Amino acid sequence: MEDAYPLLQMPSPLRIISIPKSEDYLVLCKVGEVYQVNFEKQTQKLVLDIRDRAFKVGESGTTGIVLHPSFNDPAQKD
Repeated sequence: MEDAYPLLQMPSPLRIISIPKSEDYLVLCKVGEVYQVNFEKQTQKLVLDIRDRAFKVGESGTTGIVLHPSFNDPAQKD
C-alpha cells in the first residue's frame, strides 16, 4: 500500500463531507476534531475541536456530522 495523501495527518478519520460550492471537504475524526481539507493541495485546517466533550471509552466517540442546508451559501449571509 501507498499513502495517497502523505501531507495530511488526522487522528481516526471517520466521515468525509463535501463542502457545498467548494473544492474542500470536512473530515470528522472520532476523537472530536473536524478538519477542512483540500485533497488536491493536501492542506488541512482544524475548524472544530470538541475533544473535551467527545466520549472516548471503547468504541464510542464522535460518529456523525450534518451541515445546515444553507451552509456555505453566500445568499444567506447578513
